[in-house]
Amino acid sequence: MKLKSGLPLSLLAGFAFSIAAYGALAADTPTSNLESQVKISKMQARQIALDRSPEGTIKNERLEQQGDRRVWVVNIAKYHEASDVTTVMVDADTGAVESGTSHAPAKK
Repeated sequence: MKLKSGLPLSLLAGFAFSIAAYGALAADTPTSNLESQVKISKMQARQIALDRSPEGTIKNERLEQQGDRRVWVVNIAKYHEASDVTTVMVDADTGAVESGTSHAPAKK
């Protein structure tokens, strides 16, 4: 079958490109209303936490409202001992590290 014009193919390609671009932009937008109100992004909080506790990998992170302030709570598991977790709390407005508590497993 021969197409008379390149318009349908280019239109389809343009549509596919715009959907892909929208998906990339959506991945960078805050996931909650609380996230859109803070100055320190999730990625910045992750980096700050890893700078404080570089011996592991990020297990999870969450943004919490604690009274009148917002903090990123980042849990970092050690490379060789996944059950040994350090919790780093990062102020979501200033980036200041508020605590770095280690939760080592109980030894038997």
